[in-house]
Amino acid sequence: MPDSELSRANVMENMPPNARPQMGEMPMHSMPQAAQPLMPQQPQLVPVSQVPLGPEPVSVNCPACGASVITTVQSRSTTKTHLMAMFLCCCCPILVCLPYCMDSCQNADHLCPNCNAYLGTYKR
Repeated sequence: MPDSELSRANVMENMPPNARPQMGEMPMHSMPQAAQPLMPQQPQLVPVSQVPLGPEPVSVNCPACGASVITTVQSRSTTKTHLMAMFLCCCCPILVCLPYCMDSCQNADHLCPNCNAYLGTYKR
């Protein structure tokens, strides 16, 4: 018998009869310990200065590259744009393209011209 089995047998012999594990039970020393609950780490907030974005380019410090830039603005169609086009299609099919041609019917996404990082959206 290996030493570990001998020492286990000695421990079992020295235990009182009511403390010995019964057939099918796990001995106390081999039972898994309750896991300590993991505390979720708080996310670290990086302070970013909030610059009010509008439909026109604005001057900001890009949080991604750190450069002081004037944003690039790209218009993006939204659900409202598509709903207006569908309404115009029912009323006057000739004007169906109008919401897609007008910037006032689309959101304005602001991007950094240096690193092309997304800076925010002006919703209409």
